[in-house]
Amino acid sequence: MAVKPADRLLFAIALAAFGITLAIKLAVPADRKTPAGPESLNLTILLAEGSGLEAEDLEILISGYPRPDGAHEDNSNSDIQIEITINAEDRNPDILIADGRSLAGGIGAGLYLPLGRYGYAESTPFPAAGQWALPLISAIDVLVYNIPLLQDAGFDRPPRTREDFLSYARTIRALDEKSGTPPRRYGLALGLSPLDLRGLTRDIYSWFYSSALLLPKEGGLEFGGRDYTAALEFFSTLNREELIMPGSFNATGADRIEDFIRGEAAMMIVSSRDLRYIRENMGNEVIGITMVPHAAAYTGRPVFGLSTWYAGISAESPHPDESWALLRHLRDQSVFLAESLALMPGTGSYEPYISVDPLLDKAWSLYEAAELVPDFLGPGAVEDPDGAFRRELTRIFQFDVTAEEAAQTIRQSWEGR
Repeated sequence: MAVKPADRLLFAIALAAFGITLAIKLAVPADRKTPAGPESLNLTILLAEGSGLEAEDLEILISGYPRPDGAHEDNSNSDIQIEITINAEDRNPDILIADGRSLAGGIGAGLYLPLGRYGYAESTPFPAAGQWALPLISAIDVLVYNIPLLQDAGFDRPPRTREDFLSYARTIRALDEKSGTPPRRYGLALGLSPLDLRGLTRDIYSWFYSSALLLPKEGGLEFGGRDYTAALEFFSTLNREELIMPGSFNATGADRIEDFIRGEAAMMIVSSRDLRYIRENMGNEVIGITMVPHAAAYTGRPVFGLSTWYAGISAESPHPDESWALLRHLRDQSVFLAESLALMPGTGSYEPYISVDPLLDKAWSLYEAAELVPDFLGPGAVEDPDGAFRRELTRIFQFDVTAEEAAQTIRQSWEGR
């Protein structure tokens, strides 16, 4: 989701009203070389491909980078040129920005410089990640629902439990069956294409998180037991009764959002960063959000999957000290990026800033009240957690195995047996 030029202008005007100067400084194009020397330093920020952020998203963070000599004539640094790119093959990047799952792999591959060398000991929500990178912005995975469609099915509130959800999905399907037309509306849309790096985490693991399952524990992930099997059986039932939109394993998150906008799916799980786009295409009164339905017996706090974007120093950076200064600046300015994109600051410690948008206020209130499951699980926690899970879920959907058999195979794979 890119920040529109008009949005940046309005944001700058709003800051100016409070006496805050913000110079919007565009990134240096990838094909333009800035000579490095004592008077000019070129730092490169490399965005992980598929991370979900765009160069335009980061322009507001680069704005106002202070001059090394402390002067603030125009509140921008003319001595340091900053390039934002997703392809830095022609030079070593200085700052790496990635989501939590990509960060874990990068740390394991030795791509990041440990921040301890700069005395960094700030407490973050996820200290294991904070040793290597600073959190910038976060988003939670919520259930979004089509209010008119649920009302047509006779429901005046979203489902709270998995049992509720099955009832809602069956009723919606029955509406089409009663009309004598082929199914054209489904209870749930899934985006499980391997091309969607967050597909399993968002669309499947969130249902486990909501009942306090699959939570990271010391020593890695756990899988097994009656509650885990029941969660897999929930998906087996949805598939067997054809309550899920067809083509789940070929659809990406973006594909299902378009299905939802067309009214073909009543509910789905989305990152809160997608809410603005969905509402812009459906209107203000059509969608609502809530927590992901949990098992009927669960009585604990709401639990949400959390995706966070981190910035760290490349282990190969030719300018690590200057990169550390820029990294701290990115962290300090990240609240502006969060506000601009209607997301949450990565630190999780900021007063509510959305006061004119009830939908995004609701996302913030859910975020504050919930237990959060990070997408950063640490390098080597499980060699390939998604691989075994995806295989077994596919076999469930193909009626090759039962939920109990799939749960046993996943557990054995995650335990390395």
